[in-house]
Amino acid sequence: YQVMRQAGTSAVVTASRNVAIGYRVLTANQTGNNNIAMGYDSGLALTTGDANVLVGYQCGDAITTGSGNVLIGYKSDVSSAGHHGRLAIQGYDGSTADPIKWIDGDNGGVTLYHNSGGTPTAKASITSAGLTVNGAVTIPAVSNDWTITFNGNNLRFNYGGTPKMQLDTNGNLIVVGDVTSEGTIS
Repeated sequence: YQVMRQAGTSAVVTASRNVAIGYRVLTANQTGNNNIAMGYDSGLALTTGDANVLVGYQCGDAITTGSGNVLIGYKSDVSSAGHHGRLAIQGYDGSTADPIKWIDGDNGGVTLYHNSGGTPTAKASITSAGLTVNGAVTIPAVSNDWTITFNGNNLRFNYGGTPKMQLDTNGNLIVVGDVTSEGTIS
């Protein structure tokens, strides 16, 4: 219902190869091509942006000219109507006033990972030089008490907030604490 609808305008619509599913989806699109939008008001203000993937309630409803964005989740959006190449994945369980962002990325290859409160806790960048990670990365599959941090020079393995091992840029593994006869670190 009211999908890609240009009611009340004299605009010439040349948009093509778009997929719009849901109420008031891509209703302002005039020349934007190759967009996929699903969910109530998804891509609502998009006029000329191309190749966006917008999935969720009011997802990407602020984008007008931005292209190449991937936005997934309840009210997932970009901070500027013309942003290009952004990534945002967030969710909403109804327990807070706003959705909680889990992953956020920009067109420079920088990705932010957020904690359960929506605060960025780690940053990863992928460039031609490889993967760079800054900040704490929790490994819940092993234990919620273990974290791995990288400060630009050393990769640190922490337990309960206390450093236990460190791998430096020369490949040296430094053990902090005592190693028991069983091979565990205390």
